[in-house]
Parts: sequence; C-alpha cells; structure tokens
Amino acid sequence: MRAFRAMLSARGSQREADRLGDKPGSGLSTPRGNSSLKLAGLDLTNLSQSRHAALPKTARKGVDTVPHIRECGKPGEVKPWACEGNIITATPTTPTNRSEVQQRHKRRTEPGESSRHWGMKLEGTHRPCPLKGYGAKSNVGESAEQTFTAGQKLGIAEYVQSRGEAIYQTVKMEPLGESWNRGHVLPQATKENSFMGFGKAILLDPFDAKESIFPRDEKPEKEEDLARYKKTHGAFETGEAISREYAWPKKIVDDEHFSFGKTDAKPGDLMGGGGAKTALTMDLEADRTYPKTRIGNQTAECYRQVANDSLGASRNMLQGRPPVQPGHAYGLKSGADSTHAGELVRGFYTPAEQMPDHDLGACQIKGRRNFHTRRPFGTPSVRHDLEPPPVHKRSVASSTNYGDDHSAFGLLYPQKFGFRGVSDSDFFDRRPADEMHSLLKGAGYAVEDQDFRMLWADAVRGEEDGEELVSLTVMLQVLGHWLSTTGAKTSQFVAPSYRQDALDTLLPAVSEA
Repeated sequence: MRAFRAMLSARGSQREADRLGDKPGSGLSTPRGNSSLKLAGLDLTNLSQSRHAALPKTARKGVDTVPHIRECGKPGEVKPWACEGNIITATPTTPTNRSEVQQRHKRRTEPGESSRHWGMKLEGTHRPCPLKGYGAKSNVGESAEQTFTAGQKLGIAEYVQSRGEAIYQTVKMEPLGESWNRGHVLPQATKENSFMGFGKAILLDPFDAKESIFPRDEKPEKEEDLARYKKTHGAFETGEAISREYAWPKKIVDDEHFSFGKTDAKPGDLMGGGGAKTALTMDLEADRTYPKTRIGNQTAECYRQVANDSLGASRNMLQGRPPVQPGHAYGLKSGADSTHAGELVRGFYTPAEQMPDHDLGACQIKGRRNFHTRRPFGTPSVRHDLEPPPVHKRSVASSTNYGDDHSAFGLLYPQKFGFRGVSDSDFFDRRPADEMHSLLKGAGYAVEDQDFRMLWADAVRGEEDGEELVSLTVMLQVLGHWLSTTGAKTSQFVAPSYRQDALDTLLPAVSEA
C-alpha cells in the first residue's frame, strides 16, 4: 500500500513539474476532480474578470492532456471558456435530489449484503409463502363436480321425484335406458323367441368375391371385340406395340431409311442440319463428291508441309532433326509404385480395423445392458414370431408385415397367373387326390378315373417321400409326359369352353426323347 501511494505521489509530482515547465501532457490519464491535477489547477489569476464570472463554480485550470485533439464546439456559438483545453470541470456526480423509488431502483448491493430484487429492499416488504404467491386471489366459482351433482337426489327423494314425473307423456314414451314406446300392439308371434325379425332374409350367392372378380366358365373375348376396344379405348395388351393401321404409300413402305420432314441443308451450311456431316466430309467437293486430284508446285507443297501444323505431330521449329534416337521421350520418367489405384480405394486396413465397433447394435453402459435373454425387447417390425394367416383372409386395413409381402421385384416382374388371383406358390402346395382331381376338372382336363389313379400313383412316386400328397407342378409334369407318350391331344380331354393356348401355358414343355 505504501509503495502504491508513493507511486501516485511520484506521478502527481511529475505532472506538476510538467505543468510549471509548460510541457505537454502525455494523454495517458484523464483529469478527475480528486486528482493531483485538480490540486495543481487552482491558479485562475490569468483569466479576466468577465470570463471568470462566466465559469462554473466547479471549474478549475489544469493541463490539456491531449493537445493534438482540438476542442469541441465552435467559437461564437458556445461559451468562450468551453473552447480552451486547459479548463476542466468536475466529474458529474449522482444527483442527490432523487426520490425514494429512484434510489431503490437498480441499487447496487453493499459489501456483505445478499442480492435481492430492488423492489424487495423497501422496509416492510417480505417474500410470501410458496402456497399463497403474489397478487390477489380470483373468485373461484363452482367446480365441475358441483355442476354435475347439482339437483341430484338419492334414496327416498329420488323415488318421490320419479313417482311424480311418471304421469308425463315423455316419460312414458321415452323411458330412460330403453327404446321408444309408441303404443303399438304387435302380434303374439313377434314376442316368441323363434321370431326371425321383419323383412326378407338375404339370399347369399353360391360364389365368393374371388369368383366375382375372376369368374369361371366365361368365354374369352372375340378377336373383333378386342380390335374394337383397341380402336375406341386404346386397350392394348401389356407390351403390345401400338398400331394405328395406317395405309402408308409404297414409297414409304419400301424405303427402310425413310424419314418425314424436309432438310434445308446447303453445301457448307453448318447451322442447317448437316453440321456433323459437313465436319466429317470436309475434304469432299461442294457437290459431296471425292476431291479431284490437282497438280501443283512441289516447292510450294514442301513449304506448306514445313510451315503449317500437321495433324497428330508436333510443329516443325525449323531447327533440324534433334540428335536423339528414334522413340526418345523428354522429361523424367515417373517412379514405379507397386501400389495401384484399387488398393488406394480399398485402403490398407487390417482385418481387426475392418471389424465393426464393439458397441454397434449393443449397449455398453453398465446398468443398462440386458443379459437376461438373447431375444431383444419390443415388438419386431416383421412378425416372424406369429403364424401368418392366409393371404386371401387378411384385411386390407391390416398393416402387419409377416415377412411374405411383395417386394419391388414382384411389382416389376409379376407372377405368371397373378392377374387371375393365383400365385406361383399355389402350384407347389401339396394336395390330396380328390382336390387334385377337382382342380384338373376345373381346368378343363376331363381325365377318366382310372387314368387319374394311374397318374396319381406316378406323381406320388415323383415326390419321393411316400406321402399321399402331390403338388400341382408335379401332377402337370406327369400329365404332360403321359400325353406326349400316348400321343393324345389336350383337345380330347378339354371342355369346348376352354382355349387351347391357355391350357398349353399350364402344361410344362416335354421333349420328344
């Protein structure tokens, strides 16, 4: 502390010596009201009496600490002493004529005093309890419970009220919790338990929705009907090219390179549609013929070959042939590196570095890991844990994924008979003999019973497990082989309402061997 005071005294003495020696200040300190500059600036004898009267009482004469900066203000518009740099005034202090509210507002905390809101520093103020809080309590009305229980009567009072209201017509016609009573007298038959109700019973159709969408025993559309729909509605088959049946002239039909439109290309016109052709045939004549041979001066031709640029060769610098061997290349040969581009792309990681992190898909935080079971908690997105119901029995609104939903491949390449509601997996389902016989009859194969038993025995042996269940794929293979062996045609066993080409798609191809 003593050293600090001595330093301040030394600074004050130096500033006083500079003032007496008419030396400019350093500009590093700002004059304050309680500084040594104020004590040294008490000499106002050089001021005139008029100017001395115009100065404020707190003004003192000091030293201009920043003489290189001119004074603010314009002479003639402000007081004369305001333009002198050696006249300083006291530092403005806080007004003492403030009210109590102004003094409390944003008052700083004194040393050792806890910080409080300035509104709580007024005497007599205290913090309310947590339950009461600030402000005035609002007028609370009736609660929801009181509103619902208003006018509720129980016991004898309820019985007396119900007896009094029993004479009302609305109570008789609209009893609480029952249907309306309109006074109708119904027959005795309607009151028996065997009464089925009013109206006519609905007659259920013998076929389901699948047969309504894909009906059986329907004749295919005629070719003329298909052609008419193509012409009127554009109903072409999938993958069928659109044919408008135009009758083109013979000139167009015979020319395979015919194209419509007219070209306005002229010789040398690059913007008329023949730009690429003109660039490729730049050596031809104007009439597109092979260039004519012209005999010229050999001296001019040699000069042209030397002076002009040649295609695919460097320019002749007219310095003669350099004294190097044929095939010589200039520059430094690039170093041979055993590392090729494939290794740079794949990297040089060791098998341990290529393994996934130890915390990938598993929690490593102690206290949160699961060691009770290997099965993860929660419901999986794909329900492999449930037995999937048949596809035709699933609701359209069901979003459960059993793992057998159609993929993008199935949408791009649909199944062969998917448009008829038959999937490819139906051909591999094992079926009993009676169901297989009914399927063959439904497909149009009128096979005799003895022939079917023979085919069934061959199909059971083809399954190689001895079980009396055969898939439709195996049965069709046995049937196709039997037809090719006996020489019988499918038209002999097919009903007339079925198309021959449709049945040929069901039978697999069997070689003659």
